Amino acid sequence: SISLGRLELIMHAVAVAAPLTILLSGAVVLYALYTPQATRGAGARSPSGSHNGAAPESFWGATDAEFDWCEGGANGDHVLVLEPMNTISSFVYPILALVAWRWHRGQPAVWLRVLLLTATVMGLGSVAFHASLRYSMQLLDELPLYALALLAAAVLRARNTRTHGAQLVASLVAVAVAAALLCAPRASQVHGAARVFMAVSFGLAFVYVLTAGSVSAKEVDARRGGSDARMLFALSFFSFVGAIAAWIVDMVACETLRDLPAGLPYPQLHALGWHLGTGAGLYFLFCMLLLHQHEVLDRLPATVVWPAGIIPKVLVRNHHRD
Repeated sequence: SISLGRLELIMHAVAVAAPLTILLSGAVVLYALYTPQATRGAGARSPSGSHNGAAPESFWGATDAEFDWCEGGANGDHVLVLEPMNTISSFVYPILALVAWRWHRGQPAVWLRVLLLTATVMGLGSVAFHASLRYSMQLLDELPLYALALLAAAVLRARNTRTHGAQLVASLVAVAVAAALLCAPRASQVHGAARVFMAVSFGLAFVYVLTAGSVSAKEVDARRGGSDARMLFALSFFSFVGAIAAWIVDMVACETLRDLPAGLPYPQLHALGWHLGTGAGLYFLFCMLLLHQHEVLDRLPATVVWPAGIIPKVLVRNHHRD
């Protein structure tokens, strides 16, 4: 029979997974199956199969990305950055990864360090993508993001062991998808199928990360007392939910957002909602995973402090390097 504690854990996991599944299902449809006209890039195909029209020019050449985000902006062969706010806000990923690395030097296990490195590459890819709206740069943004989701899911799957099997499998899947997208012609069925597979498996990995993350946080607090891990998870969860909601609204309501009443400016939902929200969510999740590593796996007492009251830092008196 299922114990009351086990039942409560299942109910908690379902409460986390349900809203995420709904949001991410909508996001996957918008990403892989039907992108609204207002945010469809020059390289995307419309539902009728035709391309989206004339491609804007920039210093980097004619744009050919799947998406042309709602921010818009000037174009021409003299323009270095097509989407200034989206480009600038993308630096949040390498900046927060550097903060996490510097503040927790020597503490994270090897796969947590790989996650920080992957987030840095993803952020730089996002900078290049939003500056150029080139498809090659879009892949430099998307493929590390995909690898990040798979690796985070694998880290959580193996969180109570020192094995590396799940992480290696996740790495191989990410490499296989990258190979399909980079080697197959963009117009081929293989390329298209790889994009759909990437979108769907990314969504599933994302749901697993936050569902398993909620369980992980409860494991930490059950061992050490207090609510630090659950607080970190809650901040991560709501950061991600808000970010996904902002991404969806920016996609489906772009024309309305560009023409708000009373002369209100476009609210930069992709830059301020998606980029800053996911950046914060990743940092909070990293701190929770590090706390789990110390308290549950390494059996080392750790504390969470909040310099300036906004950015958490995990402190441990004795730690080992991998």
